[in-house]
Amino acid sequence: MRSSSFATLLFPALLSALAAACSSNVAGTDDAAGEAETDTDPVRARLGEAFLMEHSVAEIVPHVLTEIKGSQPGGIVFWNMHHGSGADLRKVIDSYSRASQAAHGRAMLFSTDYEGGALDTTTSFTRVPGIQRFTDGMTPLAHPRWLGVAFHKSAEEGRELARLHGKIIAREMRSIGINYPLGTVSDLAFALFVNRSTDQDEAVASTLMTELIDGATSVDGVVFVTKHFPGLGQTRGDTHDQIVVSPVTDEPTADKHLAPFKAVIDHTNAAGERAMRLSILCSHAEFPVFDATTNTTVSRPILQGVLRERMGFKGLAVSDAMWMGPYGTMSTSQVVRLYVKSFVAGMDLLMIPGARFDAALTYFRAVYDGKLTGAERTALEQDVGKPWAEIQPAFKARLAESQARMDRVRQGLPFAHDMMDAAGVAPDTTTETERARYDQILDDTDPRWRTRH
Repeated sequence: MRSSSFATLLFPALLSALAAACSSNVAGTDDAAGEAETDTDPVRARLGEAFLMEHSVAEIVPHVLTEIKGSQPGGIVFWNMHHGSGADLRKVIDSYSRASQAAHGRAMLFSTDYEGGALDTTTSFTRVPGIQRFTDGMTPLAHPRWLGVAFHKSAEEGRELARLHGKIIAREMRSIGINYPLGTVSDLAFALFVNRSTDQDEAVASTLMTELIDGATSVDGVVFVTKHFPGLGQTRGDTHDQIVVSPVTDEPTADKHLAPFKAVIDHTNAAGERAMRLSILCSHAEFPVFDATTNTTVSRPILQGVLRERMGFKGLAVSDAMWMGPYGTMSTSQVVRLYVKSFVAGMDLLMIPGARFDAALTYFRAVYDGKLTGAERTALEQDVGKPWAEIQPAFKARLAESQARMDRVRQGLPFAHDMMDAAGVAPDTTTETERARYDQILDDTDPRWRTRH
């Protein structure tokens, strides 16, 4: 399916919400945010790295270039609302990456949703668009649930198929400069994830996700993001609309949904340097079995206690989009306080609308410098649930920790423009051998998977 029809079919309400929440997805008008770095405090100078800035189109936006040259964000995530091609996106990333190198000498993260499913035939032979933001010039992949079907027919071929799925994603993303794809989910295949996930059985899903991420991280220069920790498969409802609450009340059941995340964390940790090539996107849902007071995005017991301490995760923790559910209806002054709360709780990257980047950066600077008014401090204390005397040092410590983590990721991350293939090479020609085998395994599983448009 070509991108011109794919994006239209993919969650029309979501696309409308993105347009409203992100506007043009460029930053606002606060001149301070776009100034070149002259800060002698190395942590303060890099406050922009706390944000993964949303960018709605595969087109160069001059104000974004200004932001990159001034207070470089940690990365940019592209939504492709104008149905651009992979070649279009490559030009944008090339420009932005060169600007970041010239201004700061630090590689940026470039991201887009890329789970698979542009070939929209489901395992029950209905037609449901999958999550591949860019399809023009890229390989249309099967819904991830087909990986589970293949595994149940032949475990050996199912594992191979999963590795190929991950490798094709990473290889083609790399060819256009995407080094931080929001890839296939580790949620179990229930509710909203019946097609987007690999399987309902936690042992099968763990095996397949381990193979998939092994394939993806075998491609140099790519950090693979899996989602939606600690497992949205156990929830009902859609976090795009509201904060949903897991009905699970016992830890053994919740642990089943954690199992694929634990498997991929253990596997990448065992691979040494690949530990930093795995990133985990955390949901906005509430999981009372782990934290009875708040949702994952701002929960220290989940982000620090479960993800870091219990599961041993070493990579970058990134939030889901901070316009979803109630975040989209909050005023800027409200939501920037929750950005601080989330960061203090343990998030490394906050995925925020581009239109809020300047305001968020200005507020982070004010917190860092202790320049909030009395009323602003009181409001932040109420939202974070801690006194100011604890908030500021915790905030500074988390910034230093997160920036050190980002630096470890960058050790194996070339500038995006340097890792692209030679000009004129279409992304889908970089994976011809892998794609032929991918198709063969799925043909052996069930030839009806091949429906194309």
